[in-house]
Order: sequence, then structure tokens, then C-alpha cells
Amino acid sequence: MHTRDPLFEETHYYPFGLSMKVIGKEGTGVLQNKYKYNGKEEQRKEFSDGSGLELYDYGARNFNSQIGRWQTIDPLSDSSRGWSPFLYGENNPIRNVDVDGMYSDFYDEAGTKISHVEDGSNAKYQLTGTDKTNQYFQFNGFDASQGGKNEVSVSGALTGAQDFVTNNYDKCNQSVNFVGRTYNSAENAAGQKVDGIGVVSGNNLAADITKGLAANGKAEPTVAAAQADAKNGNLVVGANGGHVVTMTTQTFTVTHFNGTGTLTITKTIEGQKTANVNGTPRPTNFGPGQKNSFQNPLYSNMIWYSLPAKK
Repeated sequence: MHTRDPLFEETHYYPFGLSMKVIGKEGTGVLQNKYKYNGKEEQRKEFSDGSGLELYDYGARNFNSQIGRWQTIDPLSDSSRGWSPFLYGENNPIRNVDVDGMYSDFYDEAGTKISHVEDGSNAKYQLTGTDKTNQYFQFNGFDASQGGKNEVSVSGALTGAQDFVTNNYDKCNQSVNFVGRTYNSAENAAGQKVDGIGVVSGNNLAADITKGLAANGKAEPTVAAAQADAKNGNLVVGANGGHVVTMTTQTFTVTHFNGTGTLTITKTIEGQKTANVNGTPRPTNFGPGQKNSFQNPLYSNMIWYSLPAKK
């Protein structure tokens, strides 16, 4: 007869991560789970047992779950003056996960910052190309002054590209090609290569992209399988012959700036949704129902293909 493993630990959290209740022993011969809220390492004994603060290590900073705030000031607080420099996740921890307060920055052709994605990376990307047939965000080194990691966040790069085409493009194939070129640039910077990337990084029409994906891509059996691949940072493309889309990876906070560097809007882009350009508002649109929107991936009857990278 099969028996279930004994319960090791059960922890209940308030929204900002302070533990409410713990069930289970932490005695001799029992391992103590240190990776708890959002998978981050707990630094001290839990507040709930009265022995001290409850802090979580997010890499660049420690998070205090008792007050729902960072312990130290955000080093990039000047770029987000609408928010407290100690604020966690725009004060909405159910919807947002604040990686560590560091960003990948995106610049236009003239070198003016137009957006950043809060992904913990010091990476910089610059808009490259002459028009919508060949544009993309090219990796352009690191800005160590941000205090994050000199590592490429491919998911952050994809989010920046998807956000850009959602706001600036009106043709689905050009949007997918833009995202594909950006993905390829980020993966190359991370020391990876992507097989079959030419299908979605040239100047192909939707019908040609569909044929190329069928010949070179990994078709996912379900939307859920496609979402799992996207969550791992892979480029996931949906195609049905006449229309193509990409899928978002992680949930990130994205901030836009105008031509003078002034913050104009901060928003959240949800992971595993469709980054779509379709020309027609749909009831499944997220946000105000604009033509170019992030949508539920179930709407489209797409075949989903994953283009994973490898060393």
C-alpha cells in the first residue's frame, strides 16, 4: 500500500510575505526549509515566533515582510519618483513580484532611454535598424551603476521587445520578427544560440513564419505546455497561417519614459499571455481594449511553437 510522505512544513503568508502560521517540527534530524516566500532565502527566525525580524534575501537587497518594504533605498529611485524608494512590488504583492529593484534599460536610436523592465539585470538595449522590416533591440553592454547583475535576462529582453511592438507596431509578422531579432541578440549575449531563429528574425510574412515553424520548431501539445516553456524564458510563437503572435515569459513591471527622460507610465505585463498585434479589439484584451494588447492565449486557436536556446 502506498503511503504519503509525512508533512515537512506548512507556512501561511500575509500578502507581503510575513508568515502567519507554521506547522511542523524543526528539531533534530529534520531539515529546515530556508527558501520560503517567493522562493527567497529567509535570513532570520520567523517573526511569528517572537525571536526577531523576518527578512528575505532578494540578492541586491533584503526585504522586510513585517512592514512590506525593502530594508534599504532603491538605488534607482530617481527614475521612479512616483513611488516610495522602499516600496515593494508597487504595493501590490499579489500581482507583482519585485525581483530586486534593478532594470534592463531600453534606448531609442538616439540613445534616449524609453523604457525599463524590472528584471534584476544591468543590461542595456538600443533600438537598431532603419524601419519596421529590420528593427530590434540590440544588446549594448551593462550599466554596472545600477547595482544589479551583469547578466542578461532573456525574459526581460523579450518583455521589453513585446512591450515596444505592442505600442508601436500594427502588423503581426513585423512584431514577431522584431521580438525574434531581440531574442536572438539577448541569447547571443548570454552565450547561447537558437536553432531555427531565422524563421522569426528576418522579414517574413505570417504565412511564411507558420510554414517555417512547422518545419523547424517544436510544436507544443497544449497551451499549458507552451506556457511552461515560455515561463522558462524560451521564445514561444503562435501561428495559424494568417496570423502570428508571441507569448510573454515572466510577470514584470515595465516603466515608460518620454523624450526628456521623464517617467510617463508604470505597468505590469503578465507572464504566459499573448503579446498580440491583431488590428481588431477583442473581449479578451487586457487593459482598455486597444488594438495592440496582451491577451489570453486561448483566444486564437494557434499552434504554439517553442524556440529554446542552447550553448
